[in-house]
Parts: sequence; structure tokens; C-alpha cells
Amino acid sequence: MSIAALLTAVETRLRSVLSDPNGEVCGAQEDGKPPPFAGQFYYAVWWPGSRQTDQNPLSLDVEHQVTVTVTARMGYAPRDRRGAILKAVAQIEQQAERVAEAVHANYAELMNVANANVVGTAEWAAAQVPPVAATKNGFVEPLRFIDYGPVKKQSAEWVGAKPDSNAAVYTVDVRFGGARRVQYIGG
Repeated sequence: MSIAALLTAVETRLRSVLSDPNGEVCGAQEDGKPPPFAGQFYYAVWWPGSRQTDQNPLSLDVEHQVTVTVTARMGYAPRDRRGAILKAVAQIEQQAERVAEAVHANYAELMNVANANVVGTAEWAAAQVPPVAATKNGFVEPLRFIDYGPVKKQSAEWVGAKPDSNAAVYTVDVRFGGARRVQYIGG
């Protein structure tokens, strides 16, 4: 439940920043790869893992991570036109910075959305009609930017193209961590 809520919140935040209400350039994906219909740029939100940070057997103190893989798809360019590809690499780095700025430590548009999607939290309970009492804790710390890079050249299969395609495909992973949720599980 925590992972789905967090992925949905990051996806919602990026769709807002990218002016993408229909999910044409941004969406949750299982492995960072874009769907086959993706255009020149695609922002895949995915879960690389979470870890328990508390030794107390009566609680789960979990730090969740999210990665956003930015994919840039370029048409074939002959060797004498490779300058366009160098510009594309610079563009993908700019997009990685844009993602980092949009997600890093964002409470208002990200953590509140995540908590509203966790059944039982105060944010979820307040949205119920009639309102109900909160029964669970939500996220208490936001996602924080960890790092991004390097830009990697991918095969054409990355975007669902034929293996012998001459399309240039580049990706960069933007990594976030530290979205902390503490849950009492004791007896």
C-alpha cells in the first residue's frame, strides 16, 4: 500500500510539472522502461526497493525509494550529424534536474497526496464522507533527492523498437530515498 501510494504521488506531481494530465509522457512502470507508444521523452516512475531501519520488533520504520528514469528517443543521425545527439544528452540532463527539483522534499503536492492514498491515514480519513477517524500513520518524511546519472545509451529494444533499428536511445535515472513511514504493529 505504501509503495503504490508513493508511486502515484510522484506520478501525479510530475504530470503536473510536465503539463501531462493524460499520462502521455509520464507514468508508473515496473522497470523504468517507457511504454511502446512513448514519444521523444518519457518519465518512468518505478520502485527500486525499501528498507526497514528500526530494530524494534513492534514497529515498521521503513524508508522507501523511488526512481524516475528519463528516456530520450532520437531518430537516426548519420555520423556527420551526431552533434544533435550531444545536444540531446544535454537535454536529458536538464530533464533530470527538473525531476529532482519537482520531487525533492515536496510535502504539499507529493507527500500529502501519498498520505491521502494510504487507507486509514489522517489525510485519507478527512476525505471520507462522512469523515472517519484515522487509524494509521502515513509518511512522516518526504522523498529526498539522492543522485542522478550517468546518461546511458540504450539499445533500440529499450523503447520497443526492432533490435536492428538505428534509433539512438538515452536514459538517466533520478534516484530518491528517505520517504519514511512508521507503523506500529505490536501486540
